[in-house]
Amino acid sequence: MANNKASFLALIGQPPGERGRALKYDADLHCQMVRDLAQKGDFPESWAAEIGITISTMRRWVQEHEEFREAIIIARHLLQSFWTRDIAKNRTNPDSKPGLYNLIARRFPELYGREPVDLFAWLQTPDAVGSEGLTQPGQAPMINPLTGAPATEADILARLEALRRRREEEGGA
Repeated sequence: MANNKASFLALIGQPPGERGRALKYDADLHCQMVRDLAQKGDFPESWAAEIGITISTMRRWVQEHEEFREAIIIARHLLQSFWTRDIAKNRTNPDSKPGLYNLIARRFPELYGREPVDLFAWLQTPDAVGSEGLTQPGQAPMINPLTGAPATEADILARLEALRRRREEEGGA
């Protein structure tokens, strides 16, 4: 295992025995990078590779840095938008890649999965959360932007706290 780690560190340009670049978080740079990469259609694995970190480091940054968590949420929306446009553009193209829709359905199950949300209802209904972290009947589920899975109560509380702090910083209530 040490050999694999050493190979990975050499790949990202880290000399042996030095602390990794992955430990040096730069809010402006890394937040903009994930948004830019998502806008080009790159998936989170590519975001981590371009930054020179592992997915687990990216997940840690999401937990530790509110601005990075917010950038990831925005990046997920940008990524969905990119692939939605790509699918729409290529829906009648006989040379389009077979299986692309299935890939996108797995990546964005809330939009393209077997039981996608009703987009019109989702747009009209605010995210109301029940006592157990589940949405009320008839409402679209809140989605964890990193996994695409339904958000847990902890995910929702973290997002609410981030919103509260952002509003305080902006001078709102």
